[in-house]
Amino acid sequence: MEYHAFNRAGTLGLLLTCVSAAEHPSWNFLGYWDLLDRLGSSVPTGDGIVVGQVEAGTGQQYLPNTNEAQFGGLVITPMSGAGTTLNHANTVGKYNYGSEWSIAPEIPETKVWNVLDYVQSGFLRVGSGAPLANPGCRVINQSWLGSFGNSSLERETLRRQDYQIVRDGVMSVVGMPNAGGSIANTLMWAGWNSIAVGTRDESHVSGETPSTMDGAGRQKPFIVAPGSQVSWAAPMVTASIALLLETVDSDPVLSGDPAAQAPEVLKAILGASADHKRLGGVSWSNAPTGSGSDRGLTVKPLDPVVGVGTCNIDRAHRVMTGGRYDGEVAPIGGPAPAAGWGLVPLSFGQSQWFRFELGETADTFSFLATWNREVRFGFSQVFAPDLSIAMYRVNDGVLTPMVGESASGFYSGGNVASNAPIDNVEHIHTEGLAAGTYWVQVVREDPLPTDPASWPFAVAWMHPESDPQFEPADINQDGAVDFQDLLLLLGAYDSAGGAEDVNGDGFVDFQDLVALLSAWS
Repeated sequence: MEYHAFNRAGTLGLLLTCVSAAEHPSWNFLGYWDLLDRLGSSVPTGDGIVVGQVEAGTGQQYLPNTNEAQFGGLVITPMSGAGTTLNHANTVGKYNYGSEWSIAPEIPETKVWNVLDYVQSGFLRVGSGAPLANPGCRVINQSWLGSFGNSSLERETLRRQDYQIVRDGVMSVVGMPNAGGSIANTLMWAGWNSIAVGTRDESHVSGETPSTMDGAGRQKPFIVAPGSQVSWAAPMVTASIALLLETVDSDPVLSGDPAAQAPEVLKAILGASADHKRLGGVSWSNAPTGSGSDRGLTVKPLDPVVGVGTCNIDRAHRVMTGGRYDGEVAPIGGPAPAAGWGLVPLSFGQSQWFRFELGETADTFSFLATWNREVRFGFSQVFAPDLSIAMYRVNDGVLTPMVGESASGFYSGGNVASNAPIDNVEHIHTEGLAAGTYWVQVVREDPLPTDPASWPFAVAWMHPESDPQFEPADINQDGAVDFQDLLLLLGAYDSAGGAEDVNGDGFVDFQDLVALLSAWS
């Protein structure tokens, strides 16, 4: 097996950065200062979150330095036997859990594998039985790139990783090749269920999964982070996940919901909340159709270079703490919060609806759905449901598709529908979205009933908070004045003013009934 640590030249070797300040420059790009300003002393630090780390050293040279000043109090557990210090592992560690460089400086323990041991007998067990039991890692960082030189073995390795992510509920953060590298080395970036990371400076290699892998044509990377090499960018995303997991653990509501720490939920949250920006005056784009009946539809949900853009921990924290909202089986019901997430199973032909109220034009509206592929034990059977998402607007009480020329006046840029034939991500990112009531529909698109019969998908979204402006007669605020509102008014008839007091005169009476009927949808 060929393997190596990430480096800019694409050959074996390391480029180490030397930053000693306790305020690392990467924090600004990651949104950490915004998080700190908002939360103050309540900011999460990674406390209680055990991480995994996979390193590609020579022989048993694979461990961070136990004497490193930034690792005071950290437990470094060698999972591949006694080893010696690897500078690459040390630098990855500084960005992941270092007291001066990391946004998660109170991660208590890192469990470290040598890559050969991790892939073979030490964890994934390629060519053998089931992967070993998770030793307690909540997220695993893999800043390495490699190849068996055998596509069959590489497919099995990636299947085992996807299997382990679902089985254990533990995300793996993996890196793209650096500049000069080759996407022919598919380990471990070409998986489905992991998070593939590039660099904010766009020096990484981006592209699509090759024909030798399951699901050829999937876009990579998913997200980017600051760092002169992918090896340093990946642990910043891992550290961000650690902060989200600590947030879940410490929140009385989130901690009682296992879905809040599901890998696909974490992925959706990071994706929806990323900054969706490019450098050098280039605009972020997922290439929607620009005119005609498919205007606003994309079949490539991510930007081809940076995916969703740069990881932003402040925005991700807002989405996580915005709470869970699983939508509706039909476009009837109350609105979702301005930021939030959900996890819902869908069977063949089913759909789920999510309502959003915008009281004013939203500079950006972001909605992302992602789901894992299922890998059956034995690793020869894999199943990946196909989903699509599309936005609708309520115009005069009528649900109207946003795809096409007729809706072009309601937004200034981006896309309003996503239907990728291969990727396990669908993404809407809209600019200048006009005030109003909107629904996003998630549809399971499999052409025939397939396994798995029911499979969960994760969603996350974010738009600026605003005060929705409802028609006063829309008593239940579902975007339409109809029989449901009439029932509510009649139930409160001859009582003191409330939501049913349509004309606002302090009493629910015949005048309110007339006002409601005049606004009937």
